[in-house]
Amino acid sequence: MQEAIDNNQEKISLRTTNVETPNPPKNIMGLELKNMREKKLKVSQSVLVIYLSVSPETVRAWEQNKSLRLVLFVVSILIRRLPKSS
Repeated sequence: MQEAIDNNQEKISLRTTNVETPNPPKNIMGLELKNMREKKLKVSQSVLVIYLSVSPETVRAWEQNKSLRLVLFVVSILIRRLPKSS
């Protein structure tokens, strides 16, 4: 810690390295959930709300990437609970 302070006050010179980091990948999980719901499961948000016992606002937030904490959990529940479409 003292070295960092001394470096900041130009009492010593520490070797530094600048590293460029790539942009993080765009989060598309919400879109994937929406596509799964619409195209594979062929259910509305209302049906999904009933199956998962969550609020409509929760599903909307998931699909709009506003709250993705449980998306993977939700997908796993969907796969097990909803009837398979042909």
